[in-house]
Amino acid sequence: MLNFIISSYGGFGAYGIGVNFINNKELSDYISSKGYSQLKSYNLSQTGYGYFIFKNFIIGGIGFNGFSSTYQNSNKFIKTKFSGGGFSFGYIIFSTNYFLIYPTILLGGYGYTMKLYEKTTDSLSGVIDEPKREVELSTGNFMFGPSINLTYFVYGGLNVSINFGYNWTLSSEFSSESVQITNNKMFSFNNFYINIALGIGGFTK
Repeated sequence: MLNFIISSYGGFGAYGIGVNFINNKELSDYISSKGYSQLKSYNLSQTGYGYFIFKNFIIGGIGFNGFSSTYQNSNKFIKTKFSGGGFSFGYIIFSTNYFLIYPTILLGGYGYTMKLYEKTTDSLSGVIDEPKREVELSTGNFMFGPSINLTYFVYGGLNVSINFGYNWTLSSEFSSESVQITNNKMFSFNNFYINIALGIGGFTK
């Protein structure tokens, strides 16, 4: 039976694996001009979320964490990581007894870290005397964006979801605990994502 107006109630949570396609070309071009490798525009990520359903309204939270990526150009290395999450809400626009389609809006924040270092050979005393072998830069700001989500209840409360959307991120500067940065630059990390999630829960009408 198809239900466009009948209210649904319930809740579910899920864990997923997916890909974030990050708009990092400006940052990639900048660091490659300094002798480092170009950055990939995609990042494998894991996602977790939970939703409460009341009268077709979906309310909950979501978080994602990108797997770290390592880049090398000669003896120069970069490790990057991207994460985010926040409050998510939406509405069920289509449902059957086993299937839901619901757009959502995410309001939250993101973080991006970048560790830069050069591999060298030195004695223990040399490393202790001059320990500045790497620097970790981090940035973060507000993030918001829409998504479309499709959830199918396979058996009982077991469900499979496909989620895809776009996140806008406000630009921000990098900072470091070990270095006071001057002549800083602003970067943003807008990203499109898609993931497949396995969850458990249920809903009734």
